[in-house]
Amino acid sequence: MIRRLFATLLVLSVVLSACSAEQQEDTTASESNGTSEQTDDTSSIETADTTEMDFTFSDKDLSGEYDESEAVDISKNASEPITAAGTYVLTGNITDTVITVAAGDEDKVQIVLNNVTLENAEGPAIYIQSADKVFITVKDGTTNTISDGTSYSMIDGETTVDAAIFSKADLTINGSGTLSVSGNYKHGIVSKDDLVVTAGNLNVTSQKVGLNGKDCVKIGSSNVNIAAGSDGIRSDNEEDTSRGYIYLEGATVNITAENDGIQAETVLNSNGADVTINAGSGSENSLTDTEESYKGMKAGSDILISGGNYTINSQDDGIHSNNTISITDGTITLSSGDDGIHADTDLSISGGTIDIIKSYEGLEGTRILISGGTISLVASDD
Repeated sequence: MIRRLFATLLVLSVVLSACSAEQQEDTTASESNGTSEQTDDTSSIETADTTEMDFTFSDKDLSGEYDESEAVDISKNASEPITAAGTYVLTGNITDTVITVAAGDEDKVQIVLNNVTLENAEGPAIYIQSADKVFITVKDGTTNTISDGTSYSMIDGETTVDAAIFSKADLTINGSGTLSVSGNYKHGIVSKDDLVVTAGNLNVTSQKVGLNGKDCVKIGSSNVNIAAGSDGIRSDNEEDTSRGYIYLEGATVNITAENDGIQAETVLNSNGADVTINAGSGSENSLTDTEESYKGMKAGSDILISGGNYTINSQDDGIHSNNTISITDGTITLSSGDDGIHADTDLSISGGTIDIIKSYEGLEGTRILISGGTISLVASDD
């Protein structure tokens, strides 16, 4: 299909490099048969319904404030479960202990990290069993570390608990301090509901997924660094098409992932984020293992990029959607072992600067609609 659209791309000042004369002849022959299509009509693009997806952050998500006069220091009684709404403070060195939240379904709990080192060699370090919502607040000016054990088995009903911080309720990580999380067994931070991150500095190292929010992952105004043994950031609700999304707003995100950098089951929406991703073994290695995925940014339905800076070096596609991709603004630099940007259906570009410095195929989609922006690409095939 890219060959059929080659004339269109030339008209729109798309620069194609590293194409052989034979490939150019094949493209011209295809165009002479009347099979190319040029259109800037985006009204027929069928995108996912995002009306029930929450691309916002509440004041409580963003603030990280708490009333110190009402906060309870539980550092010396850390093994006792938190069973009621309130603000609880952790400080100092706490070892071989899991902080358990077993509050009511309408209770909001805030856990303040105040220069704490929390380690549990026998399981997760924080386990949120029940609550309406939990806020883990990283106090301003503090440095905190949380880690789980390298091997353990913990099952709660039908739930396998397998992360340094594991929550069965909505979870927000906020505050302007620094938090480092080590998922020594499998994952770094997992929420079986929403996972929201607005913390100042969050560093995650994990054997498997770095950040996993089943219903959604939202990251705003944070500096997030992830080194993951599988996916960097993932939202994986397969049952509800209004969930399983990822939203980035004004965040700085640096990911080194053995598999996908960012993976959304439904929509991946990025607005003004600064994202750097190294996925798989990088573009210098050809894609041979089709059983695994090594994409930079990946979505099951749609990808929406409306500003920001993106630098992706991926063994598989740089940006990949099983449905549509819409790019309205932003600076995107891609080096890919396969496609630079791939949409299973429509790829729409109306603004921004795209530089694909290495790829097998540069831009791919059932339809490619380009109405603005600056595009430069190098491809060894199309």
